[in-house]
Parts: sequence; C-alpha cells; structure tokens
Amino acid sequence: MYSGASRTAERSPRRERIGIIENRQGADGIPAVTSFLAARDYGTNLLPVEHHSQLNHSPLLAYPYERTREALERLARHGPVHPVHGVKMRYANPIDGGFVYRTIAAFVQWLPKGFRGRTYRSTESAVFCVIEGNGSIQAGDETFAFEQDDVFVVPAWTRYSIDSAGECVLFSCSDRAAQVALGFWREDV
Repeated sequence: MYSGASRTAERSPRRERIGIIENRQGADGIPAVTSFLAARDYGTNLLPVEHHSQLNHSPLLAYPYERTREALERLARHGPVHPVHGVKMRYANPIDGGFVYRTIAAFVQWLPKGFRGRTYRSTESAVFCVIEGNGSIQAGDETFAFEQDDVFVVPAWTRYSIDSAGECVLFSCSDRAAQVALGFWREDV
C-alpha cells in the first residue's frame, strides 16, 4: 500500500468507506495513518508519535476466530483459570486498547471440561453466544442448559453462574463499555 519512502497511502472509495484508509490531517498538520496500516507497517502495539486517529471505534472489521482460539489456549496454559469466568478475554481496539466500540464491549471465554463457575453479577446486561461445547447457566432461580449455537441473555444485576459439561467457548457482548465511560459499571464476585 505504500510506495517507496513517500509513505502515501493508496486510496479507493471502498477502502475509505469501511475505515481502512484514514486520510486526514492531524492537529499538527501531519497526515494521520490508520491503525490498520500503522500496525502493519510499524509493528504490534507500536505507533509513530505523529499517529492521530479520528476513528471512534476499532478499525478492525474482523477478529479471526482461529487467532482468538489460539489466544485462549495460550492463556489457559500459562495462567490461572478464573473461578467465575474461566479464561475470559476482551476484544480490544488496537488504537488505544479500549473497547471495540464506545458503547459495546465484546468478550470471549473458554471454560474447561467440568468447570463450575462461582456466582457473579454486574450492572451490565450481556448476550452470550455458545461457540463450542455445552453446559448450563443458573440465572436467578432458574437453570438453563445450553449447547453450541445457542444464545442466552443475562439481565443487569442478575446473579448467575456458568457450568460446562465439556470444554466450552462463549462469545458475549454487553453494555459494559457505555457503563464504564459513564462511571457506573460495578460487579459483585
């Protein structure tokens, strides 16, 4: 995308529309480079000091599951399994490490075979999608079984716990990002 030392980005209407090219001037008059291009050209977790992003969301359009699954496995091998969440990771905006969107948080979690989660609640409302495996969730006074491709919701401040029969991977999204930004997200473990 860059030609020689001129560092001028190739442009196309489609690429600009979907946020891959961010051809804007920074406050100091230096052209801003997209995080996508900066990450590719400058390395993981490093950006040039003159980098200024105008995006208010992650520039990434996809977070490939293969890489996500590998990250979960690495963390499971090298870190403790949390008593509530198993191994849980937050999808992050590569520009600033924040939430993927200003109002929506996205997570993925792995539960080992036979996992029995401790009871938990928070102020966020969450939607869970079962990617792999099966198990059950106790939410309030009710217990529901789940399996691959099921979707379930946990309302705000509802006590819940998740158990897995076999290995299980769950994707979830919630309003945590908005609540954190407003300063009122809380949890009770």
